[in-house]
Amino acid sequence: MVYLIYVEWGSTKGNHAGMAYLANSLNKCFPDETKLVKIPCFHFHLGKYVVRFITFMKLIFLLFILRKGDKVFLMEYLENELSKLNTWARIIRLLHPTLYIVGLAHFVPSVLNNRHLYTTQHLALCHNF
Repeated sequence: MVYLIYVEWGSTKGNHAGMAYLANSLNKCFPDETKLVKIPCFHFHLGKYVVRFITFMKLIFLLFILRKGDKVFLMEYLENELSKLNTWARIIRLLHPTLYIVGLAHFVPSVLNNRHLYTTQHLALCHNF
């Protein structure tokens, strides 16, 4: 089974520009081989803490259902404000060391070039987690 973990952003919800669209398209093409794990995006006071709690609960659930041979595809890998998917990768690797994990960093160039947010070490984790 391939687990597609994605963030559904309000700005790309329902259109073809976001990772949600890609995840849903992959799931339609391969319904028997893929499962979707959606991380919501809330825009209200303390919303990011609600999302972090939901994300944590989804991670715990995923850790229980993962089996040998499964694959985890972390879309929005280095998005650190809400989902902390780089932490997901480390926890999954720790508890399921044989699973295949892919992290997709999906940024606009201005965010990726912001050296205050992401160092070369963060970007190297895409290859080494």
